Amino acid sequence: MTAHDDGKVLDPKSTLSHSRWPLLASLLWGFVLSFLVCRTFFLLRYGQFFENHDSDGYGLRLIEFRDALWNGVLFPQWCVHFRGGLGAPFFNYYQPGFFYVASLAPSSLPVAQQIGCAVFFFSIVGYCGMLSLLHQRFSVAVGTIAGTFLLTAPYIHTELYIRGDFSEYAAMMLVPVVLCAILRFCEVPSRWAAIASAVSAAMVVMTHPAIGMVLFGMLAFLFLLAACSQITWIWARRGFTLLAIATGLSAAYWLPVFLESRYSSVEKMWDGKIFDGYYQYSQHFLNLSWMFDRSVTQTPIPVKLGLWHTLIAAIGSVGVTVHWKQWSVAQRRFAVLSLFFLIANLFLMTPQSAWLWEALPLLRRIQFPWRLLSFVSLAMAGLAGMSLHGINKLPRRCVGFALLAGFLLWPALTRSPPKVTRINEPRSAAEIADQFFAPDLADEWLPRDAKSLRIDPQTRRVISNPPVEVSDYQIQQTGLECRLKAREKSLVVLPHYYFPVGFSASLNDEAIPLTRNSIGLMQVEVPAGFSGNLRVEWHTTQSKQLGAMISLMAAAIGIGVLIFRDGSLHDQADLLNRGVARFSEGARQRLSGSFLVDRT
Repeated sequence: MTAHDDGKVLDPKSTLSHSRWPLLASLLWGFVLSFLVCRTFFLLRYGQFFENHDSDGYGLRLIEFRDALWNGVLFPQWCVHFRGGLGAPFFNYYQPGFFYVASLAPSSLPVAQQIGCAVFFFSIVGYCGMLSLLHQRFSVAVGTIAGTFLLTAPYIHTELYIRGDFSEYAAMMLVPVVLCAILRFCEVPSRWAAIASAVSAAMVVMTHPAIGMVLFGMLAFLFLLAACSQITWIWARRGFTLLAIATGLSAAYWLPVFLESRYSSVEKMWDGKIFDGYYQYSQHFLNLSWMFDRSVTQTPIPVKLGLWHTLIAAIGSVGVTVHWKQWSVAQRRFAVLSLFFLIANLFLMTPQSAWLWEALPLLRRIQFPWRLLSFVSLAMAGLAGMSLHGINKLPRRCVGFALLAGFLLWPALTRSPPKVTRINEPRSAAEIADQFFAPDLADEWLPRDAKSLRIDPQTRRVISNPPVEVSDYQIQQTGLECRLKAREKSLVVLPHYYFPVGFSASLNDEAIPLTRNSIGLMQVEVPAGFSGNLRVEWHTTQSKQLGAMISLMAAAIGIGVLIFRDGSLHDQADLLNRGVARFSEGARQRLSGSFLVDRT
């Protein structure tokens, strides 16, 4: 038997049998809807992509990332084939989460379809997260409407087909999973809820740090409020513990970014020198009245809330007020969470919040205030689902469900398809070096103090002074190699950017110093009479290794806590529901190895 917040006791077997078929139907609908969202990707063929702000950049990054994995580089950092073979420390700073998932797609598919497979996967994750989040508290129908709202929200179309920011989309789809798991753990602690909470939160950080920073900040704020109450202070302890473990789990990504930014031009971005003008956050505040209109807004990025989506979310907000007294504690809790995410993020997108952006330097790392539409869309999805909860009679609920689903689907299905364009799609990562691809718009991922060179790959060659005989120059994921024959002492410059960490050089397997020339390229000194191999090898940087160790330690600590504390998790949940008055009794029973028994 299972006890809910409203005091009702349900038989799990009867509940499962009663909700199995609607739940399966909802999951099937989620698969269909997820395919409709990303169907454009699967219609594209080799050498095709659709026009977006990032062009075909994600495809080239994916090819390079997968090639690194296939060559044994488990934590890709340096991209040897970018910038015409000059290389770039792109994945030393750029979030890898989406690319790990996309790398699982068959490489024989066109790159657009490979990306589509990852988008399809994350769409299903987002839908199932919303379904689980509301199904636990309301009903399958409510969760289905919420999931449908999320995948048809106008910002989804902007993310996928206008901006082409698939990493941000993936992180957005992970947020419902985090909220579902962390609320579940705080309400009814269990091992699986704890694992899902920490792992999914860490995945958000590794998939898109801006989304992760906002999520962690808002959850921390809510946990601080919970700590002020004698009833919910234990929530704060659990919540902060999960956030701390998730931070540790994601250290393999964020620690190298923190420690090695000084080696790259990316630090100019943190100082605001690169992202002045268009990339300055104050240029992207929104007047919310623009966003309710059905037409595309006049902002630099065409973002909107959507007329029908806004109306349905508004109906849900009214339903929260009308049915508040009849709802259980868990239902009220989620309603408050949705309203908080909606109001807080809408405020942060308006010019009225400029003082807060100025006061919080970390907030400026988000760059674009309208990026918070990821959270606004999620909160509105929850409210939209709750608009169906007040309809009790089955015929009316079926009619209401059909109308809501139709109003949500119609704008999504009637949008003009993105314009397909031809791209120079490489068959392998080596072919990326045969064209010039720079993964950054403002050279922010260029090695520090290096000159931005638009090298012609056809003229890429090793330069020496005095001249030496050079042959068989090769670029590989694990390093660079060529054969040299020097009659006299010479300084050899390789057509590849120097990076102060991660690289080592050797002549016939004997280590030699590796330095940089005046424009930031690698150079080595070759002694007179040398004949043999020059090898420059790439190794995982010490910061990345340290981050991976911290991630492993966080995983070990989390597992240890679960092993030694799992026996008391259900006791703690019972304590929370019954109040602080029984805390001492529960503590004594836990110390004696017994479970808390309901004597009422």
